[in-house]
Amino acid sequence: EFNDAFEVARVILLVSPPGAGKTVFIRSFMEREDVRARFHAERIDGSSDVLVEVALADVLSDRFRTPGERALLVLDEYHMLADHQKMALARWVLPRLHWLKVVLIGNRFDEFDRTVLSHLERGAGSSRGAALDSESGSGNDEEPEHAVYSDEGDEGDEGDEGD
Repeated sequence: EFNDAFEVARVILLVSPPGAGKTVFIRSFMEREDVRARFHAERIDGSSDVLVEVALADVLSDRFRTPGERALLVLDEYHMLADHQKMALARWVLPRLHWLKVVLIGNRFDEFDRTVLSHLERGAGSSRGAALDSESGSGNDEEPEHAVYSDEGDEGDEGDEGD
């Protein structure tokens, strides 16, 4: 379940087809009193024209001005980012993972996304994988750095249960 993964994962990639309710779900999640009390939460639209004119790292730094403050970054329409923007995101996020949780929302998951997640995982000094075992749905014994929720049938990814 998304809530369980959120508690242990630092980065979550939430993937399902357009119109499945990912954005509505995450907006509702962000509005929960317990989430608002624990995190400074910001939602960024990955399809925004602003990201064409302004570097993603600058937008993120502007939104998250207090280093160390427990924060939640939700990047909606993650699949719309160019590969170089995804890597810029990973470079910006990596040194902040001790205080930042990240939820990436997209309509698809490709091999480059695996590369980005692997980059974050390696950089965080972890070899840990997704929060839930895809076969049994049970948790593993180690805290993951990331979890992937997808209903596209990618092997090793999780079902989009929260969407």
